Amino acid sequence: ATKKRCTALVVDVSLSMHPHLGHVGDHLSRVVQNRILNAKIDEFALIAFGSDETNNDVHTEGLDAAAANGERDYEEEYRNIAVKIPMGCCSSESAEVVASLRGMAGSAPSDYLEALVVASDMLVNHQRGGAFLRRIMLVTDLRTPCEADDDFIGDIARGMRAVDMQLTVAVVRGEESEDETTRIQEEDTVMANRETLQ
Repeated sequence: ATKKRCTALVVDVSLSMHPHLGHVGDHLSRVVQNRILNAKIDEFALIAFGSDETNNDVHTEGLDAAAANGERDYEEEYRNIAVKIPMGCCSSESAEVVASLRGMAGSAPSDYLEALVVASDMLVNHQRGGAFLRRIMLVTDLRTPCEADDDFIGDIARGMRAVDMQLTVAVVRGEESEDETTRIQEEDTVMANRETLQ
């Protein structure tokens, strides 16, 4: 029997992605529509990072833990990451939400590593009968620098491998900046982010 697939679509909606959100939304909407027609049991979620809003369980759990421990100086983590569609079966309504990515454009910094943690947490804690494949599709231009140490990256990788989670990264290519210094900085950021994801 074919295993059900649970996929978290993790999309960068930060400033540098704004010109691409229309066609990214159209493409991902077609992917969801295809799943409706050909794999009715598959489930998916949509997570936007670089969003102007924060709505995810990892952020909420951090706040709750800090409050329970009486921490007054708790620095909020996993901000600007919003679950736009919780994990569930594909539907025409959810395909429409995915198609409207342009309306989700944010102005906050995007941290793809924290977004991967939110998606991994969602997939690990997702309870459904029977076995299922866990997948993350990350869509970004990799232009926003991410601060990460090797331990944090290793923890993410180990957690994903432990449950056979698959990661697919779709890098959107944008127009290069005309200013040479800015262009070199952007290229350096993209290269550093590519190395982190390998």
